[in-house]
Amino acid sequence: MYFDQFKNKHQGERCFILGNSPSLQEESLSLLKDETVFIVNKGYRAIDIGLPKYDYYVCTDPRVYKECYQHLKNFVYTPKFYGSYIPDLLEYKTKPQEDFILIKNLCKSNNLLKDKFPQTYYSGWSETRTVIVDTSLIAYFMGFSRIYFLGVNLESYQTKSNHFYKDSEREKGTVQDMDKRNKDFYKIFNNLNCNFKKNNVHIVNLSKGFRYKDMIKTDSLDNIIGNV
Repeated sequence: MYFDQFKNKHQGERCFILGNSPSLQEESLSLLKDETVFIVNKGYRAIDIGLPKYDYYVCTDPRVYKECYQHLKNFVYTPKFYGSYIPDLLEYKTKPQEDFILIKNLCKSNNLLKDKFPQTYYSGWSETRTVIVDTSLIAYFMGFSRIYFLGVNLESYQTKSNHFYKDSEREKGTVQDMDKRNKDFYKIFNNLNCNFKKNNVHIVNLSKGFRYKDMIKTDSLDNIIGNV
């Protein structure tokens, strides 16, 4: 499957990108029944907490794909966007193989940290540190002019339980890890915002657990739904 059929398909529309932070459980996800929704990684499990439906799926992390590839192959029927590393995985190559749209992001240097913005979908982009940025860029090239985040707290290294669903515990990051990570995220999202605004595209974080309000404009889902 190629991106051509999706280029500017949603020109001027709005979309909602769902992360997997614990705060997603606090949102009235039923409000998204008539909206265009992107999910990432294991976000299909949001159906269990009230998400009516989703329209697009994105995964760029090989580790995540290895954990859930069987579900993706058997139960996720929306268009899928996969990072460049995933087709090389043994789990992907096991039959039946999937139809997907490739994200060209093999370069390890983070271009958005250096304010290098991709000019086209096919020119690709480097690793972005978070699938939320990858999904935002996909939405941008699909023509969306308003991009809203839910369940995007950007705090995954601060606690062992860092998803809205029960997950295996992972080791906490150090304060130094978090400081560097937050500084990098601030630069990445600032550069993303600046380049989007030049093209009249706006990002708003609606997540109830998001604390870094100087990083991205914030609002609430209840305020947005019903407002054009």
